[in-house]
Amino acid sequence: MKIEEIKDKLEKANIAVATVDSENKPHAIAIMYAKIKDGKVVITNNYMSSTIKNLEGNPYVSLVFWKERKDLGLMGRLNILILASGLIM
Repeated sequence: MKIEEIKDKLEKANIAVATVDSENKPHAIAIMYAKIKDGKVVITNNYMSSTIKNLEGNPYVSLVFWKERKDLGLMGRLNILILASGLIM
């Protein structure tokens, strides 16, 4: 499935992103905003400092989104681009 095919579902869903810290302990947060722009997932939240730190040490991420009992997920390696407290995946 191509990222553009899930654009409408992702942008209207509840979203969580999971990472691991330097001790391989899991860390997950809810995401306030997600959009797909130029084939990339753009996410942001007011409390992403731990997430960003984790991704600098380990670029693998799991992103889960759901709405009305239907869920999808994305997993993979993240190329981090930090813009005003947001991440582009």
